[in-house]
Formats: sequence, structure tokens, C-alpha cells
Amino acid sequence: MTATPDPAARPVAVSAPPQVDKPRSLWRHRPYVLYVAGEASSVACRLVFRFIADKDTFLNRVRQLLVPGGTFWVVTELADRRADDDPLKSLGITAPDVELLTSRWSTVAAVDLDRLACFALRP
Repeated sequence: MTATPDPAARPVAVSAPPQVDKPRSLWRHRPYVLYVAGEASSVACRLVFRFIADKDTFLNRVRQLLVPGGTFWVVTELADRRADDDPLKSLGITAPDVELLTSRWSTVAAVDLDRLACFALRP
């Protein structure tokens, strides 16, 4: 299934892929962008929420896209689950990020997955 972006749809940049030295790479210089025209019953964000620059705008856009009863699924690493001297600690989201993520939703369910957490959020 190929989706064509609606010209009226406003894209939300999620993150950019790493630069690849291979000249034939299909992903070279192409940012990942969320294009959705209409409504969605489910949106998933797996291990990228930490890298979204404008989290508040992204979350507002997701809330607008979800139909009543729709679910926004987020799987992310939690920074406080790693030791303070662990160089990978920055890959997780902080407590303020969790607060931003879980605020302004009518229903929030979270499952602890060791270093990860899975959030099911409904508008």
C-alpha cells in the first residue's frame, strides 16, 4: 500500500537517518516525516521519541490525528534505568519527558519492560 501525502497535511519531522557513505542508499538525505491525511486509529513510536526535537508539537499532532478511541503507542528507553556513568544513558527519556509524554491524555497505561517502557495513550 502506498500512501500519497495530502497537500493540506502538515508534516511533522520525526528524526533524520544517519548519513550513509554509499552513493546508492535510498535513505540518503531523506528525513523521516509523519504524513497522515485524515485520521488514524493507531500511531506507533518505537525507540524514537527521545530524538524528536519538538516533542510538544509532535504530541499535539498525534492527538489531532487519532480518532476517538484511538491509541498512541510509545516504546522508549528510560534514562533512569541506566547507571549515571553509563555512556548510553542519553538514549533514554528523562522524567520530565515522561511527564510531557503522559500529560494531556484521557487514558494512560504503562508497562515496565526493564530498561524500556511501553505506553498506551488515548486522547
